[in-house]
Parts: sequence; C-alpha cells; structure tokens
Amino acid sequence: MIAVYAGRFDPVTNGHLDILGRAEKIFDRVVVAVYDTPAGKSLFGTDQRVAMIEACVRDQPSVSVEPFSGLLTDFARARGADAIVRGLRAVTDFSVEFDQALMYKDMAPEIEQVFLMSDLRYVFVRATRIREVAALGHDVSRLVPPSAAAALAEIWPVKP
Repeated sequence: MIAVYAGRFDPVTNGHLDILGRAEKIFDRVVVAVYDTPAGKSLFGTDQRVAMIEACVRDQPSVSVEPFSGLLTDFARARGADAIVRGLRAVTDFSVEFDQALMYKDMAPEIEQVFLMSDLRYVFVRATRIREVAALGHDVSRLVPPSAAAALAEIWPVKP
C-alpha cells in the first residue's frame, strides 16, 4: 500500500517526522509531497524544503520526497496512492483536516484518508511558531531535525 503525506514543511519539524515514521510502519511506501508554494509565500523555497526532508529520510528506502502543485488528489492518484496521511495535534487541527478530508473523499473516493495523532512531545510544535521564535534568536534545534535547524540558523543566528 502507498500513502502520500503532504504539507508545506516550512520548515520540516520533529512532529512531521514523527507522523512520517508512524505512517512508514503502516504503509509499504510513503511519498512525502512538498507543496510547491509560489515564490515569497514560504520562508524556504520548494527545493530547499525537499532537500531538508531528504536529509532526514536518506536511510528510509520506503520513503520518497517530491514537490507537487495543483490538487493533492491528482498527485496521489498519479503515484498510485491508497491513502492520504494527515497528522493531528489538537481539536483545532481536526476541524480543518476533517473538512479537507471530506473534499478529498469527494474528489477521489478510492483514496482513504488516514489521520495519525501527534505524539504528546510534539502537540505544541507548529512550523509557524518555529519560524516566529527562530526569528527572535531562540534555539529550536530540539524541535526540528538538523537540516532544518541549520537552515534556520543561516537566516536567524541563535542568540547566546
């Protein structure tokens, strides 16, 4: 079975990797689909976000990383996906994800929607918040993988 795990991953966080690792235990293959955001709409360019995730999964042969644009359901179909995986941190995530999953189900009824709950260690970890505190010089290295920590530190050095 093949799953697609999609997002902006701007930057990838340890919470994202937690969901990915658990999806990898359930599915034979997981395609990480990195949304190709228009220029200026994300901190990191698409190629850089893909590279950050690839650095994290290079020893995981059942995981591949690809950029995508357009409809996720079209991307998932083109990859032969059986499921779209989404991570949930809290009730607020569920509300948004549930609505989105219903639309995906309408567009691609043959593709299942799978929700995985975040590990308690990552419930508060959001890429938006990571960017905010990193911009203020906070060390976020325990919340993101080394590839993301290094990329963030290049933009905003950690304050002593």
